[in-house]
Amino acid sequence: MIFRPDGVGTVTLEEKEKFQDVKERYCFPFGRPEGALKGTLSLLERVLMKDVVSPVPPEEVRNVIRKCLQDAALVNYTRICNEAKLEQHMGMDVSPQQRIEDMMRVTEFCIDLLRENEEHHGDAFTWFSDLLADHSEIFWSLYSVDLDAALNVQPPDSWDSFPLFQLLNDFLSNNSHLKNGIFHTKLIQQFSTKVVRYVDLMEQSIVQSIERGFARERWEVHKDGCATSEDTYWKLDALQIFIHDLNWPEEEFSKYLQIRMKALTSEMINKCTNCTYQCFDSYMQRARKSTDYILPSEVCVMINVIFSSKSRAAKIAIDSGEYKYHSKLDETLDTMLKDMETCIEDKVQS
Repeated sequence: MIFRPDGVGTVTLEEKEKFQDVKERYCFPFGRPEGALKGTLSLLERVLMKDVVSPVPPEEVRNVIRKCLQDAALVNYTRICNEAKLEQHMGMDVSPQQRIEDMMRVTEFCIDLLRENEEHHGDAFTWFSDLLADHSEIFWSLYSVDLDAALNVQPPDSWDSFPLFQLLNDFLSNNSHLKNGIFHTKLIQQFSTKVVRYVDLMEQSIVQSIERGFARERWEVHKDGCATSEDTYWKLDALQIFIHDLNWPEEEFSKYLQIRMKALTSEMINKCTNCTYQCFDSYMQRARKSTDYILPSEVCVMINVIFSSKSRAAKIAIDSGEYKYHSKLDETLDTMLKDMETCIEDKVQS
């Protein structure tokens, strides 16, 4: 750059030619050469000057940068798709599960690229951070087309796409420019109905397993209870972990899921203990009274189920806004244990 005696600066012909050459580059990988992108952006304003005294309107500079970033979004996503060979895997013979696996690979590439952009180029775009955020949204809008195509071929009640949501949501939620942005909001709306449907089906599955399980329960010792109770509580734990790992970003829906899980857990504990108590009552009615009555191992297992359920019920938060599950359930379990104790004492003392 050269300066006139009056202090006004302009670019040399050599600088302008170098700028024209550099701006054709697809990228400045890993910020190399050091400061090249920042220098190019700084030089841009001087290149756009119509004369040596009239400053370039800021919006004109922004429009040029905006257009470059829009082009970069398309170039970058196209190169990622080519690297992942996405189009080659979009034929009719590709399974829905494979489509999700392909999108997982593309998603990982996309996230890595945007992280590199922020790490190596964020400083250069300090004055244009909103344009860099727009670039990311355009980038995700291109990705969204392929995501929708992959989701549309999934069979009903297929849950293979949840890991994909978790990967995307964790990245977007930790990015201040993209959190609750256009793509993130669309993603949340797409998967909220899937989550509700999944919880509904899991609830039905757990209820059915309780009914079938206790109908053929052999009342053998199985960890802290019986086979059916342990299977039920394992499924509840797995569902709770699933909800937690979603890390749902929307506060209202997240609260709904928490309340739903507390209600579901309380209801399933209640079903387990009711089935157990009914079996206990039926078993004790058939037993003969005797002073040398020996408590059968089956009865001991039934008692263990109630105690295990009581311990689990205590883990449910006492209050969740206006919803209260713990106190009523705890009272019911205390009553069951007291009735069981009275029944056993009656058998022994008669």
